[in-house]
Amino acid sequence: MKTFCQNLWLICLLIGSTVIAQNPFSRLAQTPTDYSIVDDRDVPTRDIVHSDDVIINGGSLCVGFDCANGEVFGFDTVRLKENNLRIGFNDTSNTASFPTNDWEITINDSTNGGLDYFQIRDISGNLNPFRILAGAPSNSFYMLSSGNLGLGTATPVVELHITDGDTPTVRLDQDNSQGWGVQVWDVAGNETNFFVRDATNGSSLPFRIRPGSPTSAIDISPDGTVRIGGTTTNANASMVLVSNTKGLVLNRLDNTQRTSLGGLLGPSDSGMIVYDTDDLSAYAWDGTQWGAVGVDTDDQTVDVFQLTGNDLELSLEDDGVATQTVDLSGYLDNTDDQVADVFQLNGNNLELSLENDGAATQQVDLSGYLDNTDNQNISGSGFAANTLTIGISGGTSQNVDLSALDNPGTDDQQISLVTNSLNLEDGGSVDLSGYLDNTDNQNISGSGLAGDILTIGISGGTSEAVDLSVFNNSGTDDQQLSLTGNSLDLEDGGSVDLSGYLDNTDNQSITTFNLEGNLLKLQLENSNVVEVDLSSILIPLEVENASQQLQIDDLIARVEFLEACACQLPIDDIISDPNSPYLFQNIPNPYSDITSIRYYIPFEYNRAEIVLTTVTGQILTRIPVNKVGEGSVDFSRATLSSGIYLYTLYLDGKRIDTKRMLIE
Repeated sequence: MKTFCQNLWLICLLIGSTVIAQNPFSRLAQTPTDYSIVDDRDVPTRDIVHSDDVIINGGSLCVGFDCANGEVFGFDTVRLKENNLRIGFNDTSNTASFPTNDWEITINDSTNGGLDYFQIRDISGNLNPFRILAGAPSNSFYMLSSGNLGLGTATPVVELHITDGDTPTVRLDQDNSQGWGVQVWDVAGNETNFFVRDATNGSSLPFRIRPGSPTSAIDISPDGTVRIGGTTTNANASMVLVSNTKGLVLNRLDNTQRTSLGGLLGPSDSGMIVYDTDDLSAYAWDGTQWGAVGVDTDDQTVDVFQLTGNDLELSLEDDGVATQTVDLSGYLDNTDDQVADVFQLNGNNLELSLENDGAATQQVDLSGYLDNTDNQNISGSGFAANTLTIGISGGTSQNVDLSALDNPGTDDQQISLVTNSLNLEDGGSVDLSGYLDNTDNQNISGSGLAGDILTIGISGGTSEAVDLSVFNNSGTDDQQLSLTGNSLDLEDGGSVDLSGYLDNTDNQSITTFNLEGNLLKLQLENSNVVEVDLSSILIPLEVENASQQLQIDDLIARVEFLEACACQLPIDDIISDPNSPYLFQNIPNPYSDITSIRYYIPFEYNRAEIVLTTVTGQILTRIPVNKVGEGSVDFSRATLSSGIYLYTLYLDGKRIDTKRMLIE
């Protein structure tokens, strides 16, 4: 079937060549040259279609709706030029285990307010593994021939070289995409330190290295020994401190802090050492209590301690000696019970004498212990609700109720602004001229129109989008022109007076105008009859017209036969790739009433439409396509005038193919 139809197209092409010279639209009926079909599907066999919007000039190629005649290429060899730039790589391999993944190079978002970028997209996986946003600084990604990669530098000196003006950083960001908790770490360095930052927990810096640290400041050997300050090692030690000019500073706690820590410790904490800043001594935890390190305190508990009569019985813990008894009778005198003969205060002198003392009255000067100035400090005062508490050192506090002074609502004042002065009714004023800019000179910036959305931007402020779709009345501006006298009128618009451009003085009527056989008779008002013999012109034209009509009738019969044949061809016999969409030529073409447009849409697409435009790009109608796979839509010319039109297939917003149709 395919070979038969190909031969018919060849016959049609040969026959049609006889009338192409007379028909200005006849080249639309030409079929692109058909190449022989071979077994190797990687070699193109047909489908070289050129529907404008392709400019080839001087070895440079421009493809896209906005390519124009006279395109200035500069140094460009290939240029893509329109408002949706995509390069697709559709791998149609279908044999054995050949790779089939599809890719796309994408330039910028196609939505209003979208991003500007260069992107490589994994079409099959619906992934975007590589993206560069517009405005990325120079040398953001720079790889030398050696394989060294520079981020921010064109001269990487190691395998990965990161350059930045302020704290170059590497972020390790674990999200919860695989069920694990969120945690973010930063590894960074600057003139102050090299550090690891816990960005998730308050951006703390648990690890830091200061610039100028010596070699092997921290050195971990293969056996796990940590060395600080040198390379000396000890296989029996977990940590080795190497220095002959420095010492080890232990954690420093005062008595209270050390006691508090001891309340948290148990037998498993035995061996912990701290330094007590009150006792100026190191202490070790023995599993139950603190003990001073290197000090023999002989801190023992008294086992027996009691007094029997004048005998003191005593024994110590771990003393190894039986209880000892000490006679205290020689140290005790219970007989000296005396009465004070004189006991009085004279000024600041205490006068005292004891019974049987044998001494004169003694005076003790107490002036150094007395303070009669009664100088005290106010302390412990405060204010709660309407109560003022007044406290004094060494005395009792007193409460004062201030509720009588609480007059809410009386301080009702007005604020007013006079030029740049902010005034309070019963208070002062503040000059705001230093904070105000009354010029409000701003520039409109960042504005643009995308589709029916107008974006209005202003410097220093946020932009606003305005939907202009209510003004998009496509097709409604279909108005009629009329001429009344010398006035040219537009149906829904104004009029133009053409009297200044017209000369109405030679206003004559044709009184005689008829054709009798091949004789044309013409007479103007107030003029003679003129007869023109058209035989020499009409007879050859009639002969040629009869000949051409025979050829046209024959060609129409052949085209109708071809169209009937083409309509019966299944899609599988026409297309070469079932994974690629196709737009077919409308049948019949040209047409005068109704034509049919066939298409083939793979199942992977979600939205399809056929858009009819003029040759200048004016959109006339959009035909939604709701059926995927093989299908067709019927299109009526309706009110369209005769001429050439374009129809384009769009899938998911992307243009697939454009073809011409001719309305008789």
